[in-house]
Amino acid sequence: MAGIVGYGAYVPGLRISTKEIKAVWPAAGSVPGIKEKAVADFDEDVITMSVMAAERALAHAGVGAEEVDALYVATTSAPYEEKSVAAVIQTVLGVSAEALAVDFGRTTRAGTAALINCLAQIKAGEINLGLVIAGDNRLARAGDLLEQSLGAAAVALVVGKEKVIAEVFGTASFTNEFTNQWRPYGEKLLRRHDDPRLEREYGYQRAVVRAGQSLLARLGLPGTAFHYLATAEPDGRSIQGVAKALGLPAEAAGLANLAPFIGDTGTASPFLGLVAVLEQGKPADKALVISYGSGAGSDALAVALTEEITVQKQRALTLAEVTREKVSLNYPAYAKRVGLLPVPPALPDPISGYLTQPGMLRDAEYLLGLSALECTECGSLNYPHRDYCIDCRSQSFKQVKLPRRGRVVTYNVQYVSPIGPEEVPVVVCTVKLDGAGGVRGGKVSGAMVAVDPAQVKVGLSVELVFRRCGEELGLPKYGYKFKPLPETGNAGRGAEGGASKEL
Repeated sequence: MAGIVGYGAYVPGLRISTKEIKAVWPAAGSVPGIKEKAVADFDEDVITMSVMAAERALAHAGVGAEEVDALYVATTSAPYEEKSVAAVIQTVLGVSAEALAVDFGRTTRAGTAALINCLAQIKAGEINLGLVIAGDNRLARAGDLLEQSLGAAAVALVVGKEKVIAEVFGTASFTNEFTNQWRPYGEKLLRRHDDPRLEREYGYQRAVVRAGQSLLARLGLPGTAFHYLATAEPDGRSIQGVAKALGLPAEAAGLANLAPFIGDTGTASPFLGLVAVLEQGKPADKALVISYGSGAGSDALAVALTEEITVQKQRALTLAEVTREKVSLNYPAYAKRVGLLPVPPALPDPISGYLTQPGMLRDAEYLLGLSALECTECGSLNYPHRDYCIDCRSQSFKQVKLPRRGRVVTYNVQYVSPIGPEEVPVVVCTVKLDGAGGVRGGKVSGAMVAVDPAQVKVGLSVELVFRRCGEELGLPKYGYKFKPLPETGNAGRGAEGGASKEL
């Protein structure tokens, strides 16, 4: 039996409401059912979101990254035209360099295509454990209808044969060359034809329903045999029409109807709905999962929850927890983050970037992989790598993973920063990591994510999160920043909005 062993999701904490966008562009019309959407911050992109989702999925499955035999990453919003996103994520997670790493893209249908390929390899016995990640951060032109709906998120699924919580027991596809939305080569913003009804009815509805009908026919099952429906959601209401057309109960689409609160998240959209089903469903429940890509078509998957879902539920981070840190943006703050308003350039980087120098080979292990050295003489944790122990001067070490959490021991606020396009002030702190030995060892310095400096204090509990850290020669730099733990009640910069309600 091949299927899902664990799952994890990441949704950025920033939101902008449809009301805020329409106040600036009142003639744009309305996207049905969308109330607000998730927005990636300056230091977030599809790679950072995917890493966060994957770490949560691996933790939920109870497996180490070194056990993964193949990594599949699906996105239409990679930061590169030519360079592997999967290779970066593989390095950050600690997946073996011998594992297969594959990039899927060009269509928001790519997530389900990646999952189908992973399942095929598992069934063929070529791999034992796969990791499928789908994430997007698609952008629209200012004033375009799509600006109200395109959101950001990532979902990761651990796939295998043992301790399966959801078996995939059937697949079907429908491909059609109908294009209503597209992004020309070299551009960052989506374009579309000006008839959203044609896209909704002839494009989306036709492809999703045909794929679902094909799968039902293959399985010899009526729509009423399925308890839940999780589809790509271009708006907040179309999923209801799909449920009706496929003969599913009216309530089948309610649980996975997430677009009203986070927007259309592209490749991640049907998987986010599946996560909602896995959270709330019970053994023997069945779900239809259907993707969609304009100009590509749809894949449909039949999923059945197993008895193992009951055992694994308490280990998962729920969508309510994933989305509880929310900060509302006004339109100018949103426009700066998505590049519609230019941000003044930062100061020139005072040193060469590791990504474009041979030094990246030396530094990647600790910058991306968070590898540290523990002194075998005194137990002091040394990070970054040193030739001798910071506490006892011994040169005898063993390599360990850096703890991810700790408490602030000192900090400062910088009003001039070489990292762009982030805005000052930037808080830089030194943190004593939990469980780290040594007097001076175990203390790590770094920037914090965007926080109100007034909320930072000595003793604040923080954790390391993977983020963008500037750009050089068109290549994003990646590393880790400190983020206040949710229970501290810290929100983002208050000048650009306040905390909003949970999903």
